[in-house]
Amino acid sequence: MCGIAGGLRLTSDRLDRMLAAMRHRGPDGEGSFQSGSFQCGMRRLAILDPAHGQQPFVSLDGEIHAIFNGEIYNWQEIRRTLEARGHRFHTRCDGEILPAAWLEWGTALPEKLNGMFAIAVHDARTDSLFLARDRCGQKPLYYSQSGGFCFASEIKALAAAGLQLAPDAQFLSIWLSLRYLPEPFTLFRDVVTLPAAHWMTVDSTGKIQQQRYWTPGAAGASEFRADAESPLDFLDRTTRSTVELALQADVPVAAYLSGGVDSA
Repeated sequence: MCGIAGGLRLTSDRLDRMLAAMRHRGPDGEGSFQSGSFQCGMRRLAILDPAHGQQPFVSLDGEIHAIFNGEIYNWQEIRRTLEARGHRFHTRCDGEILPAAWLEWGTALPEKLNGMFAIAVHDARTDSLFLARDRCGQKPLYYSQSGGFCFASEIKALAAAGLQLAPDAQFLSIWLSLRYLPEPFTLFRDVVTLPAAHWMTVDSTGKIQQQRYWTPGAAGASEFRADAESPLDFLDRTTRSTVELALQADVPVAAYLSGGVDSA
């Protein structure tokens, strides 16, 4: 599962408290870095290369630091592309590609990724932090600008950093009606989520820029030609390939689909 956290001019003790609040997300290890005006860290649940995949991942020149929560399913394909451009890697961990991928593609990085992820990349050359979330928002990412910018995989980690959580009553009626809140809102004042399929940058002054990088499209009827592949065969092939991608692991894993009305 993993968990990431960090912030602008964050003290080490506050970051330690944030990571301690998310220990249940990653019992296999902890890593952190301080670069420029930012300090960030993560708790790790080891899936790929448990022995060598410790975060943060750092570029060879030490200018780029990256941490992430989730899995990048097409990491081997991206790694081959980056190796062809002169980048070198030393682990079998999917997240190791992130610093090199940032150097190659910048803010277009999440568009290259097939997976479920929340990533944080700090670029010392500009002293800016880049955050991104996967297309469907499988991995959470919350942030607050109250008392200084900070972010985390769970709201309780923001509270551990010293943010005073107060209910935001204006959204309670929406939650009671829909049983969820439309992004970017939360039930807490001064806490929002980075929406799915969005990235954002934060500079050393705390200024934020945010942008959507993907919008779902509708499949046309022409994609399912009777002489090529039926819709049922297409669904079967897509489901099987998706599950196969998600089962990449160096430790035992399982796949499941619940029978609930909501998830089915």
